[in-house]
Amino acid sequence: MKKYIELIFPMIITIVLAIIFRISLKGEIVQINAIEFILENVFSLVTTLMGFIITIITVFVSFVKSKIMKYLKKNNKIKTLLFYFIEPLIWGILVIIDIGYLATKFNELNNMYINQILVTLILASLFVLTVLRITLVLCKLLFIIAEEPESIEEKRESVYKVN
Repeated sequence: MKKYIELIFPMIITIVLAIIFRISLKGEIVQINAIEFILENVFSLVTTLMGFIITIITVFVSFVKSKIMKYLKKNNKIKTLLFYFIEPLIWGILVIIDIGYLATKFNELNNMYINQILVTLILASLFVLTVLRITLVLCKLLFIIAEEPESIEEKRESVYKVN
């Protein structure tokens, strides 16, 4: 049950945010000043976080024979962890595509349809929440790694005791 709550939690928060956003704005068109600046910064944030996730994946590849990977395999957590890495990448790609679409749609008055902004808000919040989730999972795994009893120093000390 906990796993399913963990999987749908970003969706629930996003739906609540979308409802609040839609209720708070009246009308169908809203004027946003400096839309280019906003879209550029959102694009930069998304690509930076996606790069962070890809870097973490490459670090995890180096842990293939470690105790943490054995622990994850023994507890059938590898598929879940893989899903947690891939989901924010998918949402990030969708945010980038949506930002590209929005960049072509605003006019010289910087008018945007609320539904277009709502879609961007939904995609961006799902991206941020899934990045937050994988960050929290990685912090939990870091504590498990820190508790591994045999560190390199302990192995070195055991070698010296034998000799």
